[in-house]
Amino acid sequence: MQWRALAPKMQSLGKVFLFDFANHGKSAPYKSAINSIETIKQDAAYLFNRFKGQRNIIIAHSMGAVSAVCTAINHKACDAIVLIAPLPAKAMASNFLIRYLPIPFLTLTRRIIEKIYRRLSYAKNTDPDLIAFETECGRELNQTKTIKELVISLSHMQTMDIQCIDRPVLMFVSDEDGLVPKKDSLAFYGSMIHLKTIRVQACGHLIMLEYPDDVFNGIVAWYRDVFDHTGQAE
Repeated sequence: MQWRALAPKMQSLGKVFLFDFANHGKSAPYKSAINSIETIKQDAAYLFNRFKGQRNIIIAHSMGAVSAVCTAINHKACDAIVLIAPLPAKAMASNFLIRYLPIPFLTLTRRIIEKIYRRLSYAKNTDPDLIAFETECGRELNQTKTIKELVISLSHMQTMDIQCIDRPVLMFVSDEDGLVPKKDSLAFYGSMIHLKTIRVQACGHLIMLEYPDDVFNGIVAWYRDVFDHTGQAE
């Protein structure tokens, strides 16, 4: 749902494949495996191999950035990456409550925690209707257990050698993102060799939803510069 504004615009550049990881959105849950970054990485690798074309760009937001970067490290067929408010592959202060509080307590206090995360995730000028819609979607589609397992798994990840990625990377960060502060994204991903960073002002964590035109125009300009007007991405 969070890609609903950007995805239609991206179709002008090539084929667009959208998917929800297991236990996310409308995808079925895992039957046995715990929901973790490792299982998401495996799913991302499978889907990349299944749908890759002649030129492939992975676009990822927040926690999805971890699996996107891992896919790029292990698959040379990934030609470029776009990271939007990327979450570092480590435990973060903003996830403290979810990481340490038990699931029954998190479930009972979810609305209170939602209020805290809304303050962290959205800018002061964000459309209230957008916030309300995203909150309802989160309640319906994201289980508390799923979110907690993913947050815990971040702290157990092996170190990623992001400097080995020799392909173009575009990263969007926002000034008012309290959930994944731009300083954390820049500190973790800033050492990539061919990184270009675009800073978006007066915006929260959902950059591609709050400012889809700015994100799309930034991607198009970067894409044309990187690929010199030749070919299309898939």
